[in-house]
Amino acid sequence: VAHLDANIGAIHESLGDYAQAIEYARRALAVFASEGMTQVDMRRQSRVNLARGLSFAGQHAQALDEIRKALEEGIASEGRESLTHQLDRFRYAGILRRAGELDAASQELDSCSPAILGVVGAEHPLKLHLLRLRALITRDRGDLKAARLQFEHALSFADLTADADPIATAEARVELAALLAVSEQSRARDLLDQALPI
Repeated sequence: VAHLDANIGAIHESLGDYAQAIEYARRALAVFASEGMTQVDMRRQSRVNLARGLSFAGQHAQALDEIRKALEEGIASEGRESLTHQLDRFRYAGILRRAGELDAASQELDSCSPAILGVVGAEHPLKLHLLRLRALITRDRGDLKAARLQFEHALSFADLTADADPIATAEARVELAALLAVSEQSRARDLLDQALPI
Protein backbone atom coordinates (compact mmCIF):
# COMPACT_ATOMS: atom_id res chain seq x y z
CA VAL A 1 0.00 0.00 0.00
CA ALA A 2 2.85 2.41 0.79
CA HIS A 3 4.41 1.70 -2.62
CA LEU A 4 1.07 2.49 -4.24
CA ASP A 5 0.72 5.70 -2.22
CA ALA A 6 4.21 6.79 -3.26
CA ASN A 7 3.43 6.18 -6.93
CA ILE A 8 0.01 7.85 -6.75
CA GLY A 9 1.66 10.87 -5.14
CA ALA A 10 4.19 11.05 -7.98
CA ILE A 11 1.33 10.98 -10.50
CA HIS A 12 -0.41 13.84 -8.69
CA GLU A 13 2.84 15.84 -8.84
CA SER A 14 3.01 15.29 -12.60
CA LEU A 15 -0.59 16.47 -12.86
CA GLY A 16 0.23 19.62 -10.90
CA ASP A 17 -1.97 18.65 -7.94
CA TYR A 18 0.66 19.37 -5.31
CA ALA A 19 -1.68 19.16 -2.32
CA GLN A 20 -2.50 15.54 -3.20
CA ALA A 21 1.14 14.82 -4.05
CA ILE A 22 2.14 16.01 -0.59
CA GLU A 23 -0.65 14.03 1.09
CA TYR A 24 0.24 10.75 -0.63
CA ALA A 25 3.98 11.24 -0.09
CA ARG A 26 3.36 11.83 3.62
CA ARG A 27 1.20 8.70 3.84
CA ALA A 28 3.88 6.59 2.18
CA LEU A 29 6.66 8.13 4.26
CA ALA A 30 4.78 7.45 7.49
CA VAL A 31 4.70 3.75 6.65
CA PHE A 32 8.28 3.52 5.40
CA ALA A 33 9.54 5.46 8.43
CA SER A 34 7.68 3.32 10.93
CA GLU A 35 9.50 1.02 13.30
CA GLY A 36 10.56 -2.29 11.80
CA MET A 37 10.35 -1.25 8.14
CA THR A 38 13.49 -2.14 6.18
CA GLN A 39 12.80 -0.36 2.86
CA VAL A 40 15.34 2.39 3.49
CA ASP A 41 15.49 3.40 -0.17
CA MET A 42 11.71 3.74 -0.45
CA ARG A 43 11.67 5.86 2.70
CA ARG A 44 14.31 8.11 1.14
CA GLN A 45 12.42 8.24 -2.18
CA SER A 46 9.15 9.07 -0.42
CA ARG A 47 10.93 11.88 1.40
CA VAL A 48 12.32 13.18 -1.91
CA ASN A 49 8.81 13.06 -3.40
CA LEU A 50 7.47 14.97 -0.41
CA ALA A 51 10.23 17.58 -0.75
CA ARG A 52 9.46 18.07 -4.45
CA GLY A 53 5.73 18.42 -3.82
CA LEU A 54 6.34 20.95 -1.05
CA SER A 55 8.74 22.85 -3.29
CA PHE A 56 6.31 23.06 -6.20
CA ALA A 57 3.62 24.18 -3.75
CA GLY A 58 5.86 27.05 -2.61
CA GLN A 59 6.54 25.61 0.86
CA HIS A 60 10.27 26.09 0.47
CA ALA A 61 11.50 25.86 4.06
CA GLN A 62 9.74 22.53 4.60
CA ALA A 63 10.92 21.28 1.19
CA LEU A 64 14.54 22.09 1.99
CA ASP A 65 14.24 20.40 5.38
CA GLU A 66 12.87 17.19 3.82
CA ILE A 67 15.37 17.02 0.95
CA ARG A 68 18.27 17.51 3.36
CA LYS A 69 16.97 14.62 5.46
CA ALA A 70 16.70 12.51 2.31
CA LEU A 71 20.29 13.36 1.37
CA GLU A 72 21.50 12.22 4.79
CA GLU A 73 19.50 8.99 4.47
CA GLY A 74 21.01 8.38 1.04
CA ILE A 75 24.54 8.90 2.31
CA ALA A 76 23.92 6.51 5.22
CA SER A 77 22.49 3.78 2.99
CA GLU A 78 24.45 4.09 -0.27
CA GLY A 79 27.32 6.53 0.29
CA ARG A 80 28.23 9.91 -1.16
CA GLU A 81 29.48 8.57 -4.48
CA SER A 82 26.35 6.63 -5.47
CA LEU A 83 24.32 7.66 -8.49
CA THR A 84 21.22 7.76 -6.28
CA HIS A 85 22.84 10.35 -4.01
CA GLN A 86 24.02 12.43 -6.97
CA LEU A 87 20.52 12.41 -8.50
CA ASP A 88 19.09 13.51 -5.15
CA ARG A 89 21.62 16.37 -5.17
CA PHE A 90 20.29 17.37 -8.60
CA ARG A 91 16.77 17.41 -7.13
CA TYR A 92 18.12 19.45 -4.22
CA ALA A 93 19.53 21.98 -6.70
CA GLY A 94 16.08 22.32 -8.27
CA ILE A 95 14.46 22.87 -4.88
CA LEU A 96 17.10 25.46 -4.01
CA ARG A 97 16.36 27.27 -7.28
CA ARG A 98 12.63 27.39 -6.61
CA ALA A 99 13.44 28.70 -3.11
CA GLY A 100 15.42 31.55 -4.68
CA GLU A 101 18.78 30.31 -3.38
CA LEU A 102 20.41 30.61 -6.79
CA ASP A 103 24.09 30.58 -5.76
CA ALA A 104 23.59 27.43 -3.70
CA ALA A 105 21.57 25.84 -6.51
CA SER A 106 24.31 26.62 -9.03
CA GLN A 107 27.03 25.21 -6.77
CA GLU A 108 25.06 22.02 -6.17
CA LEU A 109 24.42 21.59 -9.89
CA ASP A 110 28.08 22.26 -10.73
CA SER A 111 29.10 19.58 -8.26
CA CYS A 112 26.62 16.81 -9.07
CA SER A 113 26.48 17.15 -12.88
CA PRO A 114 29.96 15.72 -13.62
CA ALA A 115 29.34 12.90 -11.14
CA ILE A 116 26.02 12.00 -12.80
CA LEU A 117 27.35 12.18 -16.36
CA GLY A 118 30.46 10.28 -15.28
CA VAL A 119 28.20 7.33 -14.46
CA VAL A 120 25.52 7.52 -17.18
CA GLY A 121 27.65 9.03 -19.95
CA ALA A 122 27.82 12.49 -21.51
CA GLU A 123 25.17 11.68 -24.15
CA HIS A 124 22.61 10.16 -21.79
CA PRO A 125 19.07 11.66 -22.05
CA LEU A 126 19.37 12.73 -18.40
CA LYS A 127 21.76 15.46 -19.55
CA LEU A 128 18.76 17.43 -20.85
CA HIS A 129 17.50 17.89 -17.28
CA LEU A 130 20.91 19.14 -16.14
CA LEU A 131 21.14 21.59 -19.04
CA ARG A 132 17.61 22.84 -18.49
CA LEU A 133 18.18 23.46 -14.77
CA ARG A 134 21.35 25.41 -15.61
CA ALA A 135 19.33 27.60 -18.02
CA LEU A 136 16.61 28.16 -15.42
CA ILE A 137 19.11 29.26 -12.79
CA THR A 138 20.70 31.65 -15.27
CA ARG A 139 17.29 33.03 -16.27
CA ASP A 140 16.30 33.50 -12.64
CA ARG A 141 19.51 35.48 -12.09
CA GLY A 142 18.35 37.86 -14.81
CA ASP A 143 21.01 37.03 -17.41
CA LEU A 144 18.53 36.49 -20.21
CA LYS A 145 21.08 36.48 -23.02
CA ALA A 146 23.09 33.66 -21.43
CA ALA A 147 19.88 31.83 -20.49
CA ARG A 148 18.72 31.93 -24.09
CA LEU A 149 21.98 30.33 -25.26
CA GLN A 150 21.66 27.67 -22.57
CA PHE A 151 18.06 26.86 -23.50
CA GLU A 152 19.09 26.65 -27.16
CA HIS A 153 21.89 24.27 -26.20
CA ALA A 154 19.50 22.12 -24.17
CA LEU A 155 17.03 21.94 -27.06
CA SER A 156 19.77 21.11 -29.57
CA PHE A 157 20.83 18.26 -27.32
CA ALA A 158 17.20 17.08 -27.01
CA ASP A 159 16.66 17.19 -30.77
CA LEU A 160 19.75 15.02 -31.32
CA THR A 161 18.94 12.54 -28.53
CA ALA A 162 16.48 9.79 -29.43
CA ASP A 163 15.30 9.10 -25.87
CA ALA A 164 15.18 12.69 -24.61
CA ASP A 165 12.28 13.33 -22.23
CA PRO A 166 9.50 14.83 -24.40
CA ILE A 167 7.90 16.67 -21.47
CA ALA A 168 11.17 18.27 -20.34
CA THR A 169 11.84 19.18 -23.99
CA ALA A 170 8.41 20.79 -24.32
CA GLU A 171 8.90 22.68 -21.06
CA ALA A 172 12.27 23.99 -22.27
CA ARG A 173 10.61 25.15 -25.50
CA VAL A 174 7.97 27.04 -23.50
CA GLU A 175 10.62 28.58 -21.23
CA LEU A 176 12.65 29.73 -24.23
CA ALA A 177 9.49 31.04 -25.92
CA ALA A 178 8.81 33.18 -22.84
CA LEU A 179 12.27 34.74 -23.20
CA LEU A 180 11.63 35.46 -26.88
CA ALA A 181 8.01 36.63 -26.56
CA VAL A 182 8.85 40.30 -27.02
CA SER A 183 11.92 40.26 -29.25
CA GLU A 184 11.19 37.31 -31.57
CA GLN A 185 7.46 36.64 -31.57
CA SER A 186 7.51 34.40 -34.64
CA ARG A 187 10.16 32.09 -33.16
CA ALA A 188 8.34 32.10 -29.82
CA ARG A 189 5.13 30.99 -31.55
CA ASP A 190 7.00 28.23 -33.39
CA LEU A 191 8.41 26.94 -30.10
CA LEU A 192 4.94 26.96 -28.53
CA ASP A 193 3.46 25.18 -31.55
CA GLN A 194 6.06 22.43 -31.06
CA ALA A 195 5.46 22.23 -27.30
CA LEU A 196 1.65 22.35 -27.12
CA PRO A 197 0.94 18.82 -28.47
CA ILE A 198 3.10 17.38 -25.68
